Amino acid sequence: MFYFFMALWLVASAATIALFISWLFSKVTKRDTRMKGKLTLYLFASSVVLLVAGLIVNGNEPKPVTEMVVNSKEENTIIDATKFSRISPEELIKLMGEPESKEDVEIKLTETRSYDATYYIYEDSKYEFVVIDSEVVRFTFNGAYQEKNDNVEVFFRMFNISPGENSEKVADTPASIRFQMVNDKIDDFWISFGDEYTIYKVTYNLKYFS
Repeated sequence: MFYFFMALWLVASAATIALFISWLFSKVTKRDTRMKGKLTLYLFASSVVLLVAGLIVNGNEPKPVTEMVVNSKEENTIIDATKFSRISPEELIKLMGEPESKEDVEIKLTETRSYDATYYIYEDSKYEFVVIDSEVVRFTFNGAYQEKNDNVEVFFRMFNISPGENSEKVADTPASIRFQMVNDKIDDFWISFGDEYTIYKVTYNLKYFS
């Protein structure tokens, strides 16, 4: 919408300049300039209105997710995942804005144990949050292909995660790497490496998934 208003503003501005030049020429040649003068003023006023409208629309448009929640000094940080630990849906929306979509699902662990969950989805499923019992219990980032790296600190920095002294690597295969008891905010950090993508799951409350 912002670019639409800016395109109209450029057209109106160009027309205003052209008419102004024509008006000046008519002044010099002593022709009737009243109609051209009125048209010039009208187009000038229209261009100002369009410019103001475009600036207002731009200010109200949702900002990209990473502009909202990346406050780390680490240049390789994608998003600060610690901010979402067990926060309410209302707090999530304050940080991320309204989701593109929401999906209600049932997470079934056993025949007698299941949970009603809501997925909050942003940027075409790039960012997904699982809400159960009115709190965010998992964050998933569906990223581009990433080679597995023996330097696991790279993956922690991507999400501004600081492993605590009890952090433990519980799985390490060619296709995935997983940590548990990461710190007091994160129960589980699981990375799955695909041929064309990499999925990062940050779980804040593991009881809903095990």
